[in-house]
Amino acid sequence: QPGNQTHEETVADNAALRAAFRAYRNERRRLYGRAEPKLPGLDAYTPDQLYFVATAMFHCGEHSDGDLEGYMADEHPIGYIRVNEMMKNSKDFSLTSVQ
Repeated sequence: QPGNQTHEETVADNAALRAAFRAYRNERRRLYGRAEPKLPGLDAYTPDQLYFVATAMFHCGEHSDGDLEGYMADEHPIGYIRVNEMMKNSKDFSLTSVQ
């Protein structure tokens, strides 16, 4: 995909990720305060880390050759590129990334 074709979508993804993360954190504080429940089996991860895992999973998946051809005409980058761009441009992600 030509970079110019996807640039605006990448900028929009970055802004949306930041806004959604802020809204998520505000709602989480409202619901749980400081006594936040842990997910069984995932207690090694913070809620913020799990938020970014869920965001990445939303965009990732398997693709056939036909799917890949369709992405060449799409203004959105393919899922894994979209996730990588959002995360590498996210200060919030860098502050919550797995230690």
